[in-house]
Amino acid sequence: PEYLVALRSVLGGGFRCLMTHNAVKFLPAESVRLFGCEVLTPETPGVNPVELAMTATGIVVLPASAQILAAAALGTAGSAAATALL
Repeated sequence: PEYLVALRSVLGGGFRCLMTHNAVKFLPAESVRLFGCEVLTPETPGVNPVELAMTATGIVVLPASAQILAAAALGTAGSAAATALL
């Protein structure tokens, strides 16, 4: 995930990664943690996507799957990541 290294250099510090179920299947959360970001998954207790969205400076969707793009376009929130994006 070279994009995580690039993001960290652009943002100048740490950031949070909110991963979907499918993202965790594609890339394990432990691997993402190696790049120095706080990782939140659907199994993370107490994840509040509305709070995450309200306190975020910006939101980057990587990878932008067809499912998450459709959720954003239609205003549906089937996951914590989709809720934070809306």
